[in-house]
Amino acid sequence: MRDADTCTRFLSEADDAVSLAFKKSEIPRLPLISIAYRTGNILSINGENTTEQHVMNALRQMVQKWKQQGIYIDISDFTLYPKLDAFPARSVMFLELVDENSQRDNKVINQQQKNITK
Repeated sequence: MRDADTCTRFLSEADDAVSLAFKKSEIPRLPLISIAYRTGNILSINGENTTEQHVMNALRQMVQKWKQQGIYIDISDFTLYPKLDAFPARSVMFLELVDENSQRDNKVINQQQKNITK
């Protein structure tokens, strides 16, 4: 598993994030890290070890089958979580769906916005 981290600021005398009880002169300059996103996740409820790549491949195949059936929907984003309070335990997936026309329109709008800001 890998995290994409960013150092948002440093904890030091000049920019304390939290009031501390001891003397500030004793505080070394410490990085404050935030996790932007995580890659390489493994979903495992019953030991099946489903990787993020497995899920992505299955979603791509599903989108291709939809297109063959005349359903022109694409997946913008998704998230999974283990539902452990159900029997048997299972994964729940939320999909953010977009139709291809709106996605193409959004790309045109984004390009126009980039041209305006130049």
